[in-house]
Amino acid sequence: MQRFNQEKRRQGEHTILDAYLSRRIVGCVVAQWLKLVLASWRLRLIRQAFRPQGSHVSLWPVMRHDWFASMRGTDAVSNLMWIMLFDAVLREIPRQATGLYAHENQAWERALIRRTTSRADSSLRQTASSCDPVSVSWTAHLAPVSMI
Repeated sequence: MQRFNQEKRRQGEHTILDAYLSRRIVGCVVAQWLKLVLASWRLRLIRQAFRPQGSHVSLWPVMRHDWFASMRGTDAVSNLMWIMLFDAVLREIPRQATGLYAHENQAWERALIRRTTSRADSSLRQTASSCDPVSVSWTAHLAPVSMI
């Protein structure tokens, strides 16, 4: 990586996201995860929201696992970790008007888009995925995400 970054002007700077992992970030992730667990407990009657109005069919049995994984499980922890790591990187690198990333439909992409576009003067452009013919370049304009 150091050898690759020797030509920053020509190639740009590259880093590994895990290099920003610290005790502080892990502590923040645990604190945010505990808030999510508490919020999910307060939403214990959420299963009613999975029944379309006027219907006797409940989608809760189909969506239950995903909902709990997103609110309490490894998906929740993983997503919080991505957000905290991207925040750490974005605090350190210079502000840029435009950034590029390879669109691969990975879970971390949403966190990157949210964190990058929450900076007032920046936009993020994806490159078209070679395996997704529908994908085209676009500029993300999402509202900043707020932590619980």
